[in-house]
This record gives sequence, structure tokens and C-alpha cells, in this order.
Amino acid sequence: MSGAQNKTPAIRYKLIKTYFYILREAGISEDDGHAVVESLYGKASLRLLTTDELKRVVDELVLKTGIELRKPLPKLKAKIENVIVTKNGIVIELPTRDQLAIIEFHADKMNISQETLQYMIMRAGGNQPLSLLSARTLIEALKAMYARGWKDKSVEKKQTAGARDN
Repeated sequence: MSGAQNKTPAIRYKLIKTYFYILREAGISEDDGHAVVESLYGKASLRLLTTDELKRVVDELVLKTGIELRKPLPKLKAKIENVIVTKNGIVIELPTRDQLAIIEFHADKMNISQETLQYMIMRAGGNQPLSLLSARTLIEALKAMYARGWKDKSVEKKQTAGARDN
């Protein structure tokens, strides 16, 4: 029950802030704002209103003034670019630029050839192109491979073959 008790004052606080925001934006005096409260509920103070009554007062002020309430900005750590593609009737959510950069970073760290990387992408995504979820899987696989000290054997063969030709 303590969680519900902690939420109610926060909701009331936000509604009261919204009430005064509307008054300020519309240029209405506090006395006129209290007149709206009295006309709806016959109570002279906001403290005497329940949370539901306070919500109705705010809604009434929004209707009368036409003030648009500000919407809170989303609290995302990183901006996710949702790019959705449909291929053969299947919806595919493409990986973000950050995911592609992380894949390239880990591949470069281990000197993975493009052929090997393409093979790993195909294995992670199945028959479909790389998606948002399969990119996560591939990133985790690359991290694990690096932690184990994995080296691309095909790149080592090309480097040693190139050294012999000189």
C-alpha cells in the first residue's frame, strides 16, 4: 500500500503544477482560477479537492482556454531509429546505425575478413537480412569471440601468402 500512497501525492503535485501552468499561459488570475473550482465543486481551495476532482478542473481549464499541454520527452538513453522493411510479406526491423558501427568495430578488432563477416551475418539472420534482433545476437557473438581470443584464419593465410610472394 505504501507504493500507492507515494504515487498519489506525485500525481496531485503534477496536476497542481498543470493547473497553475494553464492559468499562467492563459493569463488568468488565481482568483479567476479559484472561481472555476468553486463553480464546479463549491470548494474554495485546491487542497479540498480529490485527485479525480482536480483532474476534472484541469480538463475543464484546458477546454475553456484551448491551451495545449506539453507532452514529456521520451526518456531514452539512445535514439533508436526504427526502420521497418517488408520483404515477401515478412516485416523486418532493420538494425540501427549504432549496431552496425559496433559490428564493424568488433570485426575490425579481430581482423575478420568481409567473407567471414558476411557468413556470420547470414548465420545470425537465417535466410533473412540482418534484423534488429539478429544484430544484437551477432554483437554478443563477436564480443564472446574477442574475449576468447579468436583470430580469422583466412586473413592470416592471406597475409602469410602475401609475405611469401615478396
